[in-house]
Order: sequence, then C-alpha cells, then structure tokens
Amino acid sequence: MDGETMNDVQGDGDAGSAPPLPGVGELIVVGLPGAFSQWGVSLIREMLAAAGSASAVVLLHQAPALGYPREQGSRCVVLLDEPDRALAELTAQGMEPMAATRHLTAWLAPLPGLLGEPGTFLVARAALADMAALRSGLAAHLLPHGPWPDGAMAAESAIDATAPGPQLSGQALALARQVLRPMAEHAAGRRGVPIVWPLTCFYAGDHLDEVAPPLVDVVGPARVLYYGPYFHLPAGNWRVDVQFFCSETLAGALLGVEIFSDRELARASVRPSHGGLFQASFPLVTQRPEERIEARIWLLAGVLDGQLGLRQVVFQPV
Repeated sequence: MDGETMNDVQGDGDAGSAPPLPGVGELIVVGLPGAFSQWGVSLIREMLAAAGSASAVVLLHQAPALGYPREQGSRCVVLLDEPDRALAELTAQGMEPMAATRHLTAWLAPLPGLLGEPGTFLVARAALADMAALRSGLAAHLLPHGPWPDGAMAAESAIDATAPGPQLSGQALALARQVLRPMAEHAAGRRGVPIVWPLTCFYAGDHLDEVAPPLVDVVGPARVLYYGPYFHLPAGNWRVDVQFFCSETLAGALLGVEIFSDRELARASVRPSHGGLFQASFPLVTQRPEERIEARIWLLAGVLDGQLGLRQVVFQPV
C-alpha cells in the first residue's frame, strides 16, 4: 500500500445520486485504513440512519495531504487512532516499518491545518473512555439542528475501549515513539513537541538502500554519508538540530547538512574542532505537508582518516 494513494468508502446509497441529509450537506471522514476508522465510519452511518437518512455520503480519505473536495459548509470528521496501533496494523499487513511510517507521516502531516478549519470534528481513541460524551459531541457536529439519536448506538459495542496497545519493538518502536507519537501530538494541538528522526530511519550513503550503521568510516572523497528518510512534516517554522559523533581524527573536517524535498529547503555546514559529540542547528520553514522530506549528511572534502556517527535529527517547533 502506497502512502500516496487515496481510497473512498461511500455510504449505503449511490454516491452520485444519494441526497445528503437536509441541513448536513456532504460529510467527509478522514482516517487511515484500519479497524478504528472502519468502526468510526460504521458509527457515523448508524447515527445518520437513526436521524432518518441511510444514504448520506461518507468519504474515507487515506491521505489528506493529496487534497480532497470540500463543499462550502460541509462537515469533516477526523478519526485519529493511536500511532502505535496504526503502525502495528500496517506492519501486520506486510508493510515494512519504514514504509508504514512514511505512509502514516503523509496522513499526519496535514492534520494541524485540517483540524484548524471550521466544521472539523476530531475523534481520537482516547475519547472512547467516555462513549456518552463522544456520542453527544459527534451528534451535535453531524446534526446541529437535530434530531439527535436517542440512546447508545449498536456500533459502540463493536470496539473495546480497554484493549491494550500493541507491543512494538526494534525499529518499529523507535519510529512510533520518536516520529509518529510527536506528530500525532502536534496534530492534536500540542505544537511544542519536537519530532525526531532517529538513526534507524536513515540509509548509508556508501551502501544505497541499506540502513545506516552507528559509525561510518569516512576515509575517501567528498560524498553523502547518510540520507533519508523521505517522511512528511507539518507546515511550520522549525529549528533543526543534527546531532552526531566524530572521532578525534575527523577534527577539522568540513561536514554539511542539507534538507530537500523536490528542491533545497535548508543547508548548514560544521567543522568539528575536536572529537566527541556535536550539533549543527539551523532554521527550516516547511509549507507543503504533501512533500516528502530528505536529510543528507555530507563529507564536503575528502579525508585520510576518521569516523562519523549520526545520532538523530530533531525538528523543534519555533
């Protein structure tokens, strides 16, 4: 499954001919393919049917970064599952953790803008703890003028609010903890949380498409030492902190960092004065969440000896 695709799930009637519920207009549901989104769509359909329309159009978009039609006055519901669960579902379907994370960042990156638009209602998994409040808020959003459904919906029993989360490990756990969880928090309004790209999501410049090792022998000509991961970022202003280790023999070498999409977004250079831990910091502005972002760590001039180890790249909201 490619993170750059979009599927539609339509209501019970023909999307081309089914009249929307009076006063509701077109309804857009945004969510990743998975059990939580499918449950949310079932609940919305049941609520609309209880109000007198089983044929209201429901669209399920996998990748809002691609854009979607939105009529004037239309309403949107965003179904935001916990990132760990979404990642576990995708990897259980056979996707590699990196590909699944790339797909999820494509979905999470535009959410801050979408959730800031009028007529958008967020349903996060945490809301399942108070199903009555969720039902009331969702009904008021879908049917501002009533009639509101009376009592619990049958679909509510189809999801277990107390089910434990998945037990991720290795690369998947690092990607969920450092990339996806902060992006979900950013989308939900906690904008001060940094997004971290750990070493495990970068590739080795000397061995294309291989996961980068903790240390690289940099002896040789100028070249790219680390590159990747082609994740998406929310629009905003960032301070980028590139953290790395260099050996004593690499002191004085000229290193460079570039941030790319389909064009260069930012560039910085650093010349370590001694061995140890270093950080290169520079500003970055991102404007298009649909862009895949790449970081490249360069050796800008050949050296005769030395080792370099990338630790992580941190995107701190400014």
